[in-house]
Amino acid sequence: MKKELTLQDYVRLIIRRRWILIASTVGVMLATGFYMLFSPPVYESASVFMLETQNLSFTEKGMMLAEQVRPLGYYQAVMRSRLYGNRVMEAFFQDTVSGIPDDYSKKEFSNTFNQDISLSTSEYTDFIVLKARATNPHIAYHMAVIATQELKNRCREIDREELQNAVNFIDEQTEISKRKLEEAESALQEFRKNTKITMVDQEGGLLNELLEMEKKLTEIQTQRQLVDANIASYRKRLKDVQSLDKDAALDDKSLRGEKFRKEIQDLEIKKQDIIQQYGINHPEITSIDNQIERKKRDYINEIMRQTIPESAAMSDAEVSELKSLQERLISDEINLYTLKNQEQYYQRLIGNFKEKHPKIMDQSIEQLRLIRAQKVAEELYTYLLQRGEESKIKAATGTGGIRIVDDPIFPQHPVPQNLFRNIIMGLVLGLGLGFGLALIKEYTDNAIYSKSDITQEFDLTVVGEIPAYGGLKPRGLPLINKARKNPRDKHLKEGPLITQMALKSGTAEAFRSLRSNLQFANVDQNIKSIVISSSNAEEGKSLTSANLAIAYALLGEDVMLVDADLRKPRLHKLLQCQKSPGLTECLIEGLPAEKVIQKTGIDHLYVVCSGKTPPNPSEILSSRRMEQFVHEIEGKGRLVIFDSAPLLPVTDTLVLAGRTDGIILIVQHGKTSRFDVEHVLEMLTNAKVHVAGAVLNQIPVTRGYGYYYYYGKSYRGYY
Repeated sequence: MKKELTLQDYVRLIIRRRWILIASTVGVMLATGFYMLFSPPVYESASVFMLETQNLSFTEKGMMLAEQVRPLGYYQAVMRSRLYGNRVMEAFFQDTVSGIPDDYSKKEFSNTFNQDISLSTSEYTDFIVLKARATNPHIAYHMAVIATQELKNRCREIDREELQNAVNFIDEQTEISKRKLEEAESALQEFRKNTKITMVDQEGGLLNELLEMEKKLTEIQTQRQLVDANIASYRKRLKDVQSLDKDAALDDKSLRGEKFRKEIQDLEIKKQDIIQQYGINHPEITSIDNQIERKKRDYINEIMRQTIPESAAMSDAEVSELKSLQERLISDEINLYTLKNQEQYYQRLIGNFKEKHPKIMDQSIEQLRLIRAQKVAEELYTYLLQRGEESKIKAATGTGGIRIVDDPIFPQHPVPQNLFRNIIMGLVLGLGLGFGLALIKEYTDNAIYSKSDITQEFDLTVVGEIPAYGGLKPRGLPLINKARKNPRDKHLKEGPLITQMALKSGTAEAFRSLRSNLQFANVDQNIKSIVISSSNAEEGKSLTSANLAIAYALLGEDVMLVDADLRKPRLHKLLQCQKSPGLTECLIEGLPAEKVIQKTGIDHLYVVCSGKTPPNPSEILSSRRMEQFVHEIEGKGRLVIFDSAPLLPVTDTLVLAGRTDGIILIVQHGKTSRFDVEHVLEMLTNAKVHVAGAVLNQIPVTRGYGYYYYYGKSYRGYY
């Protein structure tokens, strides 16, 4: 599993995958330029609307109409409707317009209508702009004209439907109110007929006082019934928008809701007590009214946060309309709660007054009650009649909520292209796409690229890092370049061996560093023999074996280099030695080790080449004779280095490594995969082979990174 990327990892990723970012950015920029050069000119025609106040509703006191401007989302939803689109298309093709191609089809119109007609707000409040774009100026102009007119017509139709529903509801309520008024008038006439009185005023001031309380109670009850009608109207409107899952303020049973209502009730009681004691003009009344209004507003805000539903299926326009209706509903429910408390308060006052003066009040109270009921029913009936007439007038004369301020004009010139914006967008899109592709490549690439990939994921010591070297060994180049010490002789050719390179070259220094790391890493263990191998072929194991042996030989110590890769031997080509006799002849034919050891052109470096290619390398390397050869050859030099076959394709190396002091695993930068290294380490662990470390090979290095400075790709011609 890959570790989480840090900022430094992202920087390295950008550097490593820079060609992906460059290619993506260039590709997107070229596509942007191609689009800007070859895309047809676009013409635009637009109209401007003014939004009118539209929705009718009751105020908090329920005695007049309030209006609200519909949101932009409402008109956008109308334009997206199928009915509107069909009407615009039908009107467009029914009108004979010059300048429109004869082969202009409905499919082309539909694509233009869906993509190039938009509705947006203008820089002024309550103004919206309808824009139509097309590659033909005649199409753009006539489409804007027809879309504007059809939008106005469709909004007018919707308003008429809504107002007609409101009229029907008001008519129902008017009939109910009319019956109640008739019942109240009949009850009052029956009472006067039976009691033969019109007013009782035997104790003067007491009755006036009672009349004042009854008058106040009548006003409160009238307001309460009007608010009830408002609430019923709001609930019907809300059902048209969305079914209510729960009522608003009055159904709030939370402790916080109870607290708000109790505080409002206490303030109302305090206000009425002051009015009863000092009159309506007492200065404290204004302060109490302000407190009540603040409490109501806080309560509305609290309930709104709890009752407005969130639905992914509702558009912005529907949510806005629902929120407005819900807020007014909650406000009227709070007023209803307050009016009920006031009604209860005056009912208690009247009850107390009646208990205190029972003899003179019974008939007067009954008569006042009947008068109050008749008056409430009459006022409600009158109001509903007025509301119905107003709704009918609105339905007949409504404008649909929009008024055209500026008609579309014929476009004389195409819309100018925003060159700077397109370039910036193309650049950002190209970089973003390239970075995304680079991330995908990074997460799907299992190759090893750094020392930390080996140490952190496999807990394996990296004993060397070898930079990539692009020079190919010229034919006939000696093993030792005697002029290599003079850095000014740049015309001299270099080969892949460190003795064929400049003395202070980065590659030569890397192999000397590898030699030192091996010496210090195993200071407590006297390593006599070691195997160098890799996961797969052509990862640099043979060249690493040869250069590491040369690095030890340059210290003046005898080093024995054995080519144990019996399948694809390479050392005899690198060191310019005879392939046979070699290891195969020693193991099969029984030649002594001294007969197969060859001197090289480098002092203190001896080599045992592979010999003839056998048919069964694994059996030969696992033989008892091979074990004897290892012990025999270990006494011939300071260190014996075996260049062995790759670990994954064949099992030759597992057998050989178990008979030496350890193995060094070669990992090629950008090629060897994590899965291969994990598999190899599992194989070595099961075989109980000591892994002395890993060498990260073929690291690409450019100027500014360390003291290595190389060009080229690899040594792969020698692997």
